[in-house]
Formats: sequence, structure tokens, C-alpha cells
Amino acid sequence: MNVIGARGTHRRFVQAGLVLAFMLCASCEARKDMIAAPGEVGGRTVKGDVTGSSEAKTAEATATTRGAALSYQPGETVVFTIAPPVVGDRYQYSSTAVRAGEVKSPQGTERIAGPVRNVRTVEILAVQDDLVRRYRTRYSIYEDGTDPAEGFIRPIVGKWYVIEYIGVRSKITAEGGGAVDASEEQFLVKEYKQRVGITNVMAAVAAAPLRIGSDAPEVGAAFAKDRANIGQNLETTKMRLVGRVGDIARFEYELEGEAEMQSFVKLRARGVLEISISTSATLRDTATMLFEGTTPDGSLSMKVTVRGEDVTTKL
Repeated sequence: MNVIGARGTHRRFVQAGLVLAFMLCASCEARKDMIAAPGEVGGRTVKGDVTGSSEAKTAEATATTRGAALSYQPGETVVFTIAPPVVGDRYQYSSTAVRAGEVKSPQGTERIAGPVRNVRTVEILAVQDDLVRRYRTRYSIYEDGTDPAEGFIRPIVGKWYVIEYIGVRSKITAEGGGAVDASEEQFLVKEYKQRVGITNVMAAVAAAPLRIGSDAPEVGAAFAKDRANIGQNLETTKMRLVGRVGDIARFEYELEGEAEMQSFVKLRARGVLEISISTSATLRDTATMLFEGTTPDGSLSMKVTVRGEDVTTKL
């Protein structure tokens, strides 16, 4: 790309940076763990098992641990299980972020600031062999910080979409069976092309008992794989189980790599994962991220900090 080109080229780069920042704060895998299918791995919770109905477990797991005292007993073992999806289950996925930074080019310096937000509801419609085969989704809010006139594709807020998996492919229709617009389909196919089967993080946490206070490199490697849609050459340099509150286990992590949309932009993230012990679903991902880089010829540079959070709630 000729970054010294017209103002429009500069503007598209800035908008791409906004989208890139939104992609990381609204990481798809974390928001959709609850509808992913279970595998053969499993186990049982120990030391402070959550008792009662699955609804009670979900209610407790969905609650934030922010401000709550963590159980921190080095050597205490936590064993995660994976809960199967159920037809009729409904979830809300919410992603929010605040950005601050700038892009410098021969055309000047452009500030990047302001919030981005994404809220959607999912309802499971069909399950076969513990795999989600069909579900519907509706965005109630989708604000990615870009100008609609720039032509970035996005879903239509308030419209229900039905996603059905046929083999390894996804079929997307409007509710009622109608076709979707080509730009809508382009967005949705990219967003939902890989949603059959458990996520790498779910499999990793449930594969073996984890000890509080210990590093979990296998979970870290799985976390990097699940975030492949936001970057390349990603590596989790830290993943540690630091404690638990009831059914919620808290991990601290650090991630680094290269941004997917602009390979010269490096990304670094430091955050906290809250994962349900009884389902292995990621309920909250809070992170501070830095995107920073300069083109080889030095004509354009970017430095943007994003503070974001993803939350999953069972309705």
C-alpha cells in the first residue's frame, strides 16, 4: 500500500486501525464459548464445588468477581468440566472498549479516541451429537468507531440472523428463511465461519487439573490460537491461574504478536480471563492492549491503546 498517497488512503488506514482495535476488544471466541459444543474431555469441580441447579451455577458464574476476595491457596487443584449446549438457551454477549492514540503521516496527525461497543443476543435452535447446528443472533448495538460512508461492512442492528452449520460450512439466512444482503453475508460468514466444536481454551482448561498460583502454558497456547482472527504470530507469554471465586476461575495473561490488518503494527495485551469451572466457558475478558508500529519507509506510524472488556451473560 502506498501510505503517502491521497488523503483517502490515509483515512482508510485510520479506519482500518479503528476496526483492528475493535476486533481485539470484541474477540469472537470469548463471546461465543457458551454455545460451543463439548468434547470428550471433562472432570469434576473440587474444593468448594458449586451445588444446586445448572441455572444457579450459571447465575453465579456470570456474576463478576471484580472486588471479590479470591481464594488463593497455592497447590489447590481446580478441575474444569464442559457443559453441553441445550436447545432454547439464550445468551447475551457484550463487548466494550475505549481507545486513545494517534496515527501520524505526511498529511498530519490524526487522533483516535472514543468508545466502541457491540451487544448481541444468541438463541440455540438445534443441537445434534452435542454440537450446535443452528442458532439465531441479533445485534442490539454495533458501534465500531468507523464512518458508515467509508463502506466497512457491518450487521443490521435489530435484525435476526439464522446461522446453520452444514458440514464445515455455515449457511446464513434472515429469520423466516429470507436471503441476506451480500454485504451482511460477507460480515457474518467471516464472523461465524468457525463455531462448531469446543474452543481451544475450553479443551485446554478441561484437559487436566490446574493448580492455583501456577502457570498454565497449555491454556496460554490455546488462547493464542483462539485469537488468531485478530493477529498473526501470536504468542501468550503469560497465562496463570491466580484464584477462584465460587464457580469462577481467574487467569492473568499477556499476549503479543502482529496485527492482521497491518502487519507492521505490533500488538501487546495484558488482561484477565474469568472462566466458569462448571462449563469451561469464558465469562469475562478484560484487557489493556497496545497497537504500535511504523512503516518500513517511516512515512506512517500508529500508536493506539485500547482498554476493553467482553462479558457473557445467560438470559
